[in-house]
Amino acid sequence: ITVGGDWENEDPTVGFRNISISDNTILNAFYSITVERIFNSSITGNKIIGRFQYDQGITLYGAENTIVENNTISGTVYGISLLYSFYFAASHNIISSNNCSNNGSCGIYEDGGGLYCHDNRIEKNSCNNTYFGLLSINATNDFIEKNITKNDNFGLAFGDVQNDSISENNSTNNQSYGISFIGCSNNLITKNTFLNNGICDMADDGTSNTYTSN
Repeated sequence: ITVGGDWENEDPTVGFRNISISDNTILNAFYSITVERIFNSSITGNKIIGRFQYDQGITLYGAENTIVENNTISGTVYGISLLYSFYFAASHNIISSNNCSNNGSCGIYEDGGGLYCHDNRIEKNSCNNTYFGLLSINATNDFIEKNITKNDNFGLAFGDVQNDSISENNSTNNQSYGISFIGCSNNLITKNTFLNNGICDMADDGTSNTYTSN
């Protein structure tokens, strides 16, 4: 299932609105659900089963005000990817209550490139048996809350992330780190549980990150 806007158009109003993709079962598709420049839309209740080394799950490029909720994704390279699109960052989206398991690279992957994804809410998701449970790169002002990452290589991982609120997540029994930060600053990490992770529970080489009640 593919919905696409004009990839190279710099006009921020160009795209698709009020799209609903729901209650589909998708098997062994290279691009399971891929959307480009959608606004005020929803992707809910879908079941995706891939071939592990080949297939993508749900991929959003430059989406705004879109809800991705209650999807089950297994056996893909990436479960859910929230990415920039040429001139536009992904912003004001909600990624909630999804189950991503046995994904080769990431359960949930956010990457803003040089534009920075911002003001997204990633909450109440379960990411198990993947390389990265949740990986966020080049993002700011996100809310990362109440996610479960377990039996992954890395549980929660952040690179060049700023001003995030990271709270009430549970990251346990991962091979390497429960939560790790590279080049991140001014994030609030509070009321999380990091336990029984292989190398260490928390690793941080950033600046001015604040930890409370973990």
